[in-house]
Amino acid sequence: MLVLRTNFATTQIVDWIDQALLYPHAGFQGQWYSMVRSAGVRSASDLLDVSGVLRPDDQDRVNPASKPLDELITRIAGAAKHQAAEGGQVAPPDLTNTLYVMCDALCPDPNIRYVLAFMGYELRPEPPSDI
Repeated sequence: MLVLRTNFATTQIVDWIDQALLYPHAGFQGQWYSMVRSAGVRSASDLLDVSGVLRPDDQDRVNPASKPLDELITRIAGAAKHQAAEGGQVAPPDLTNTLYVMCDALCPDPNIRYVLAFMGYELRPEPPSDI
């Protein structure tokens, strides 16, 4: 309904939703949000993409529940810590682990699948639930 009754482009609304999905997973009251943004990660899909979660399988589909790649998470953490130090912020000592947790927390969020589908990712179907 929002898309039909606004002057904002659908892509802008989806981008805002994408950014909003990252915020609650970035620590208490988004305490690490500015730190990961300074490292170039501005949205949930950015984090999943640069951490390697959105790498395609052999059928060119992505699985948002894939595990991040260690090397990429380490690079993101290093960039965020460097930017934090330059900006006078103190990075959490376990930022690498925090980034893993953020990726894991984003994956079950149903809205991330909508955002990724809108962005053109071919998603692997979700396995049926046991409920």
